[in-house]
Amino acid sequence: MIYTHENHQLVLDKGQGIVYSNNRLIFKGFSYTAIVTFVKLTNNHPSVVEIFRKQLEQRQKDDI
Repeated sequence: MIYTHENHQLVLDKGQGIVYSNNRLIFKGFSYTAIVTFVKLTNNHPSVVEIFRKQLEQRQKDDI
């Protein structure tokens, strides 16, 4: 699955995540870390946060 916001892109595939910004590789690895990195790059844009709300909330529950 590919997500794009402005000049940032997140690619999720089989538990792996790849984050690009301005067509440059920023991160490649664990999908949750890629999601968090992508959200931060978009300055927590509300539409991006909403897309990943379930994953982010579930991780917060697991950390408690």
